[in-house]
Amino acid sequence: MHCVADACQTISLRRQRRSLLLALAVFVAAVAATGFASARVAGATPGGGVVPGPTTRLEPVVARRNTASVRDVIYADYAPGLEVLDIWPAANSDSPIVILVHGGGWYEYDKSSLDPEAKYLNSQGFSVFNIDYRLATETSTAFPMEVEDVELATRWALKRAREYNGNVEDVVLIGASAGGQLVGLAAEEMDAVSRNTVNAVATLSAPTDFVSLAQDQDAGKLSPTIIGDAFIALGCNLSACTDALETQWSPAKQVTTSNCPRSWLIINSESELVPIDQLTSMTSALKHHQCKVKRDILRGKLHAMDYWNTVKTTVAAFVKAAA
Repeated sequence: MHCVADACQTISLRRQRRSLLLALAVFVAAVAATGFASARVAGATPGGGVVPGPTTRLEPVVARRNTASVRDVIYADYAPGLEVLDIWPAANSDSPIVILVHGGGWYEYDKSSLDPEAKYLNSQGFSVFNIDYRLATETSTAFPMEVEDVELATRWALKRAREYNGNVEDVVLIGASAGGQLVGLAAEEMDAVSRNTVNAVATLSAPTDFVSLAQDQDAGKLSPTIIGDAFIALGCNLSACTDALETQWSPAKQVTTSNCPRSWLIINSESELVPIDQLTSMTSALKHHQCKVKRDILRGKLHAMDYWNTVKTTVAAFVKAAA
């Protein structure tokens, strides 16, 4: 096992894949604009997760320590080198556990993009687990593998909570953009199996309702970026995906009275990349099922972590209150 080389290889592969998928996203947006809604990703199974195909296997990375965190700790081995996390241990025992999940349209970026946020949350007294997860590619859709990885990372953190001063009864999932959709579904699925596994969820600019996004696309109100990202994630154009598929991967459509964490914080800018109707849909669904929810609508067009400095104290207070 060789840490540095494998980590560099992983980054290189992700950059190559990002370039290919960005080109694909532009093509999909153009296809949508011309009305060819039946386009499909070659080789992808809509909503079906990993499709067999050529894969570069990477050796697992070895955990690295610095003065404040433990880096690149392996939590699963379905894709060695990709399913890793950074740990920012709390200073005091029995501290809230935060699982931090990056965005990136389900196909790009990694945990390093949330280093400043992880450091801030740790400074507020939380044990923070900042995770990487398998990403959608030209041959594999985002689901269910990305949701599964969030769950795997969370369960890994729970098993080792005491080692990093975390409290297993005080777990909060925080996700930005696509990461918000992932933490919403992961929390619902884990709480459906064992009530209150996840205490709370906070999302920033999360796409929570693919059915609503499809309606936005049909009405000409959806950004080409979101159209392309959703195509990569689901394996089909929003206008051509089935309602069943879109419903299956929408946190707003899957929440019930028995599977929702005890509290939610939902944040969105009023005129940003992710339409405000995503916040509205998720909020309405939670209220319908008597789930506690707080929403925060910001002025302007900033998206997800672009407005972090505005909301970070709100998020930290939410985590503390969820205990």
